[in-house]
Amino acid sequence: MYHQPSFLDVIEEYLESEEIRLPAFSRNALRIQKEAFSAEPDFSTIQELIECDQALTSQVIRKANTAFYRGLRKVNTVQEAILRIGTGQIASIEMMITQKTNYDSKDPLISEYMKRLWNHSLAVANASNWLAERCGYPNLMDQAYVAGLLHDVGKLLLLMVME
Repeated sequence: MYHQPSFLDVIEEYLESEEIRLPAFSRNALRIQKEAFSAEPDFSTIQELIECDQALTSQVIRKANTAFYRGLRKVNTVQEAILRIGTGQIASIEMMITQKTNYDSKDPLISEYMKRLWNHSLAVANASNWLAERCGYPNLMDQAYVAGLLHDVGKLLLLMVME
């Protein structure tokens, strides 16, 4: 008699396999996070880490020039973007950009769920940021954003297993 494995068995098999593909965190992203949230962040280190990635560089500069952050003049360099936005916001933006790549699938149904999960994660990140400020923890706003962005990483793993 054929015994169909449970979903838990499938997950365990996936985690034990050689083909494991856990949601990845960019090494560069983690280094930026660590530096940005240190007691005395080193702006030049953060700038160098961002400039190592062309896509990240363009996204950070683009974000610094949005209506929300825009100043009297356009930002053209990563250094100017860091000064305008601040290290905490830079770290949050960088985490958002690098995490978005994990929410993609070739399967149309899984892709739709991943898109919804990504939108939910962004909403929770923004809500967490807002709550931190409203509850009197402005120094934790950026960390709350990142925590909100990553809070459902287990669901992402499950979608990857189902794919």
